Amino acid sequence: MTIVCNPFCDDVLDNGRSLGPSPIVHISVKPGSHRVTLKKGDMTKVISVIVVSGQVTAQRVSMK
Repeated sequence: MTIVCNPFCDDVLDNGRSLGPSPIVHISVKPGSHRVTLKKGDMTKVISVIVVSGQVTAQRVSMK
């Protein structure tokens, strides 16, 4: 899974587990539905990401 925030996010969480600041590039996660929380200062966005086995899933999110 790859997550890119524009501008960068301070923290990216996958189902509540911190993955660190963005960009998150090619991190291995289990297939299925993921609730991804993006944090930038006081702003928080939550997106749903479906990961399919054997495929690269990428999301680009505007944090403006």
